[in-house]
Amino acid sequence: MNVKKQSIMMRLAQHFNRFQSAAVYQIMQRSLTLLFPFVLIGSISQLIQLALFNRNSFVVNVFHLSNWLSKRNIFQMMFDSITSLTLGIVAGLAAMCAARYTAKHYKRDEQLASITGLIAYLILALRLTPNEGLSFNSQMLGMGAYFLAY
Repeated sequence: MNVKKQSIMMRLAQHFNRFQSAAVYQIMQRSLTLLFPFVLIGSISQLIQLALFNRNSFVVNVFHLSNWLSKRNIFQMMFDSITSLTLGIVAGLAAMCAARYTAKHYKRDEQLASITGLIAYLILALRLTPNEGLSFNSQMLGMGAYFLAY
């Protein structure tokens, strides 16, 4: 039984090594590495906003922070802006990074590919309205459309 487990583990390791050497894996890994600081800062900002500046949060009710922080609305607006700025552009940045690293892998112009990837993704965020006009879907730029950008 032990030999059988080892052979299965060896096969899985071989498949994983083959997958790691694939271009798609390397491109996604580099893109995610570049996007990680944006997501981390946005997530920490959102955590602080929800934990400290929301009236119904546990921390505010236990420590009565609403009495302590007289300028709570200013802090809440500041952290909301940081969250919107960092997490609101992640999908667009993911499209740009994926295009850049794909061009770099194939030894093409990285800057042109980055700009083209971002513009193409922004064009995808446009939608036709019922009165024959165009409107921009800003939800396509946030974390909800993160993997659509790849």
